[in-house]
Amino acid sequence: MNFTLKKILTSTIATLALLGVAHAGAEVRLKLGHVAQPSHPFHTGALKLAELAKQYSNGELIIDVFPASQIGNERDLIEGARLGTIDMLLTSTAPVMGFEKRFGVLDMPFIFRDVQHAHKVLDGEVGKQLFAALEPKGLKGLAWFENGFRDTPNTRSKRLRI
Repeated sequence: MNFTLKKILTSTIATLALLGVAHAGAEVRLKLGHVAQPSHPFHTGALKLAELAKQYSNGELIIDVFPASQIGNERDLIEGARLGTIDMLLTSTAPVMGFEKRFGVLDMPFIFRDVQHAHKVLDGEVGKQLFAALEPKGLKGLAWFENGFRDTPNTRSKRLRI
């Protein structure tokens, strides 16, 4: 497991435990939705999260994972989380802008120099401020999940890493 995924899963499980979701004596089931196909890293990470949550809670915390828009598109998932009909979701940042406009900054091209810069910013004060801005909207950000940088073809058909 790569460092980023391990850090995200550890952070997420710790947060769930702190929220009191994984408490002794009662099985808790959570719904986690995303729009990616089962072959996508989002799904792989979600399944690993479910596995580790079950393991670390001695089977008391069960996370049911619903890929491929089974329980809604990204906006539906965000609205469901706000209403409490969906417990967790993985989403890209663009649909979050409909609920918190500051997330739009993350979709600006060339905002990060490289992957390390993105991690430093999102794992630092900026990421904390963005997550804090979600809380008055009824959402709680737990961790950032990398979906890669975009490639842009240039006039010579070479790909520029951005």
